[in-house]
Amino acid sequence: MSQENSNTTVNRAKMYQLALFPMNNGATNVYYVLILSYIATFGNNVLSIATLFATSMITVMRVFDAITDPIIGAVMDRTNGRFGKFRPFMVIGNIIMAVSAIALYVFTPYIPKNMQWLRYVMFVFLYAVWVIGYTFQTSVTRSAQSVLTNDPKQRPLFTIFNTIGSMAGMGLMQVLAPILRSNVGDYDTARFYAFFAPVGIVVSIVLTILAMIGIACISFSSLKLELNPLGDLIALSCAIVWALYSLCVDKATNMGIKTLDLTIKTFLYATFLTVPLMGIYGYEIKFN
Repeated sequence: MSQENSNTTVNRAKMYQLALFPMNNGATNVYYVLILSYIATFGNNVLSIATLFATSMITVMRVFDAITDPIIGAVMDRTNGRFGKFRPFMVIGNIIMAVSAIALYVFTPYIPKNMQWLRYVMFVFLYAVWVIGYTFQTSVTRSAQSVLTNDPKQRPLFTIFNTIGSMAGMGLMQVLAPILRSNVGDYDTARFYAFFAPVGIVVSIVLTILAMIGIACISFSSLKLELNPLGDLIALSCAIVWALYSLCVDKATNMGIKTLDLTIKTFLYATFLTVPLMGIYGYEIKFN
């Protein structure tokens, strides 16, 4: 990554960094499919949890995610250890998600049916723990981009790789799910989730490792915490917009729209709305 010193410092990422780091988005999107697309079905058919309760918890946890986002972002701003600013959050977040997913999908079905109250408690608790891990790792995707590159000319290219990374994790899980359904068990069986969860965890770990390789060469020793009221206001606004976006996605999912189709349409609309602004802000796409 090169830097130019004039009035401002411009960070330019190498091509492999632009290509690999967005895999962090793919790693979290694995769990987006694994948890958000199947948890209501799992809760209702495997744990015998009321459908209304299971679907309502998805919305509640979206709100919880919006609350944890700025908190974990503030902690990340104050982190600058020997392992860097972002890599610890990637590792910790992925571990939290893996442990909570295994506990939810593999072990909760063993809770006796005559202790249904405990199933409800563990369902909510493990879901909340997973949200914390999810926020840990997704916060890195949003925060590290400006450190990786703040060159306006590289942002469109980063967006392209970010889309590819997102589709890599989400698309792969969408392909694997029906294969496991045909060979292991239907979506309403505990056996399906006992296999699906470990497979998703392995895929997410691989994508996380690739993302860590993409960001491993960045030095964070020169970063200092600075208070910027305008920047803090923008960060808070982003958290609010993210919460609204999450609620809209949740609503669309409940309407029966497939996750992969929803993702494709979201990126298409985002691209169409972004392109007109590229000329205003001086973005350029060049292929050498």
